[in-house]
Amino acid sequence: MTKLFLEVGALAMCALPVLGALDVWSDASIRLGGCPDLNGNGLIDQGEVLDVLHGGDLAHANHQSFATKARSAIPAGYRDDLYATNLLVNCVTEGVERNQDCLYLSQSLKIDETTTPSTTNFYSQSLKLPLKLVGENYSAVIRFRRDLSCPGVQTVFIHLGYDSTGNGVGLMGLLSPDGIITLKAGGSTDAAGEKVLGGNTWVPDPTLEPNNNYSRYHDGTWADFGIVVNGRKVRCYWSPETGPCRWFDADFSDVTLDKMYNDTSSGSLRLGGHKWLGGPMAWENQTKSVIDKGGAFRGAVALFGVWNRCLSDCELVAALANGGPALFRVGVEGRTAEMCGGDETAGTVTLTAGDASLRAASARLAPGGALEIPFTVHARNAGLGQLLRLLPASDGKSAFYLDGKLLAERIDVQPRAWRDVWVGGTALTEGAHTAKIVNAGSTTLAWDAVELTGSFNHQPGMLNGTEKYAACDSTKRKYFGEQEGRAISDAFAADGGWFDFLHSPQPPGTNGGTAVRPFRLHWALPARMKRRYAWNLRLRLDNAGCTAKWRVGLNDAVVMAARVIGESETIELPLASAALNWSGDNVLTLTTDDTAASGIVIREVGLVMERPQSGTIMVLR
Repeated sequence: MTKLFLEVGALAMCALPVLGALDVWSDASIRLGGCPDLNGNGLIDQGEVLDVLHGGDLAHANHQSFATKARSAIPAGYRDDLYATNLLVNCVTEGVERNQDCLYLSQSLKIDETTTPSTTNFYSQSLKLPLKLVGENYSAVIRFRRDLSCPGVQTVFIHLGYDSTGNGVGLMGLLSPDGIITLKAGGSTDAAGEKVLGGNTWVPDPTLEPNNNYSRYHDGTWADFGIVVNGRKVRCYWSPETGPCRWFDADFSDVTLDKMYNDTSSGSLRLGGHKWLGGPMAWENQTKSVIDKGGAFRGAVALFGVWNRCLSDCELVAALANGGPALFRVGVEGRTAEMCGGDETAGTVTLTAGDASLRAASARLAPGGALEIPFTVHARNAGLGQLLRLLPASDGKSAFYLDGKLLAERIDVQPRAWRDVWVGGTALTEGAHTAKIVNAGSTTLAWDAVELTGSFNHQPGMLNGTEKYAACDSTKRKYFGEQEGRAISDAFAADGGWFDFLHSPQPPGTNGGTAVRPFRLHWALPARMKRRYAWNLRLRLDNAGCTAKWRVGLNDAVVMAARVIGESETIELPLASAALNWSGDNVLTLTTDDTAASGIVIREVGLVMERPQSGTIMVLR
């Protein structure tokens, strides 16, 4: 018998070798993001501050953080300072809010009414991590909320091996009571040993908010901070809930100290203060020098991570953006087996964007077992085609579903080779969705990462489709505006909170200025996608009366020659694979050399993936 099987418009799938790590967390030293009360005593003890990168092994050395405190017993009237609490966290760079377990350092307060006047005391502690910094190059990120500051005292919000003995080593970040950030190199007596980030940008601007500055930290709000140390050169990313993100650079080359890292037992990675921290101390009856010695931080930490290398700007933002601009990403390439502690299962494993779901999840699916990932499509990304992608850790077969509808069945998978299924934009409407991947084979299927990615669309100056140029949205974050001097030119595709970026590039001469204010978009593409997919750049622009000729550049190439932008114009430009950077950051620029009375307005900017070419399969039997 001869059987003719004809499949037209076959699903676009491909097995490609992993040519380079996409996930910035794949080589991180530690990632704190969960504090289960394993012994049920209501406190966080040694072994209960978990490194989620090793969450499947509760005996791992990275879980052995412990509280340093100058006491043998909790004094009457105080509670232990270190505990876990579930909070609504504004994941600032990611652009979302979600409930998650956080580490809380209470630095317990007690008011002594027997003194005249009454004295407010605190009993302090810090958390010492079981790691040391190695070498001249390292990076760190932290997401925190300070709830109370001591008048006149700087708070240690990040401690990177700081030690003032000898010539001094390490670095720490300090917050003043009024929200100014200072970096301090260990042991330096030079004035240059303390670098105030921002310089004159910290001067209060009453036009934005009375008696406060648009970039200052405000107690009781969330903030993201990233730092990259390259020898004596330091680069910082600052993104508070109440102001726009900023980049700052500091140079410690002129400072007298041993080194900017600490690989000895004298210094350490810490949260909540530095090594002299201990109590009790009094905020009112002790001298500032005594209080300042500990720099006690009272508040919550939702995320902390460290790398023994320098991250790029794109990587630093991506580390805080939880896989953005992907609609979702779960797992970490090469490390998910260590992150998951659940037994092999034939049931359904539900995964979320946070860290907590992975610790109890299984990295091994028995036949019929499934991964289920709920996610939300924002209005700005609705209707864009994406790839549902699986990185297996074993041979097998898998089936792909979206919202209960089969996309592909019994797809052959191989370890460390991504498999992709195209998801058309018509299926990705605004709102809640569920992706599902099922083990469709007869043997155990191990998985390493799952993501939905490919296209993105951002709207500078917009929040959920509403213009937010003129004021602060107090429920989310950021100032924007017509305050163009407050917006930054460099935007990152990974950042989910785009409403603080420059929405109106300016030609030279605008408002009496002499320099062009361009718009620059940064994003990274995984090398494994090279030669397989194509994208179109989508720009929606308003002329706003500008007569200047604007051009679009990609890396070192010009993709749109200089011309005047129409009154309301949508531009789609194909991006040639040869013009893309597959080993680092891509940079798109929108700029002009002309002078004009005004700038243009960016309404939307995005990268739209084209549907991969379908094939035809003919089988003769």
